[in-house]
Order: sequence, then structure tokens, then C-alpha cells
Amino acid sequence: LRIGFSIARCSPIMGDTEDSICFDSSGSLLFNRKQVPVTGKFLQDCTLAVVLNLDPDSPNNNTLSLFKDGRRQAPPQQL
Repeated sequence: LRIGFSIARCSPIMGDTEDSICFDSSGSLLFNRKQVPVTGKFLQDCTLAVVLNLDPDSPNNNTLSLFKDGRRQAPPQQL
């Protein structure tokens, strides 16, 4: 499982190019074929959300955050 964001017309495999960024089920952040562990594995029957913060007034501007069952799983990841 991979969950994240991409630009239009990019590779269909998220995290393989610099046109997409995602978290995978092993708990890693994937970007441009680089894998960085940020949290533990995800099991079945959990609810996941990825938040893209683009608010210029926020201290977490230009970050990606992962939530599982309503709880933040890692610090905000800088884009």
C-alpha cells in the first residue's frame, strides 16, 4: 500500500520519481526511489490519512504528515 501525492501525468508508481511522494505500508517515506523509515508497519483494519500542509502562515508549511486512526505517526516531513 502506498498513500501520498503526485503531479498530473507522472509515473503510476508513487515514490519512484521526484514527481510524487508517499508513505508505504512498511512505514517509510518514499521519494525519488529513496526510502526513509519514519514509523512502524500498518496492519489491516486501520484508517490512514495524509495531510499536505501548504499554508504559508503555518510553522509546518510545505510538509506532509501521516495519521493512523486519528493519531500522528511521525513528525511532519518536509517536501
